[in-house]
Amino acid sequence: MKIIAGIVILFIVTSILKMFLKEPDLSVDKELVLISNEINKRAPITVDSMTRLDNVQALTGNRLQYNYSITNADKDQIDTSILKSNTKEYMTNMIKTNPKAKYFRDNKIEILLNYVDQKGLYVCNLTIPSTDY
Repeated sequence: MKIIAGIVILFIVTSILKMFLKEPDLSVDKELVLISNEINKRAPITVDSMTRLDNVQALTGNRLQYNYSITNADKDQIDTSILKSNTKEYMTNMIKTNPKAKYFRDNKIEILLNYVDQKGLYVCNLTIPSTDY
């Protein structure tokens, strides 16, 4: 009987401690750090025949930056206006319609995309504010 009473008391004490010592919910910025760390474990990631995702950076203010390399062209061979236009249209539509992007919509995550050429030289960047989706 004493063992059962001890187990019940231990259970009650443990439950009370869990309530008071509960870990606080992570902020969006901290969750983005976790997301970027998970993606970066798999990086670099070949996106298509021309594009490689090198890494992702979590920035303060609910912003996530994707860093890409264009693997088969030099800076002067890339039409940045077409790259920006096509990428913005695709990413905005994907965030609006993909159920997996719900977290981005719900938390108003701003997406930044940074591109370098095959030599690592800056090509362009693009921002997709949460107001676009």
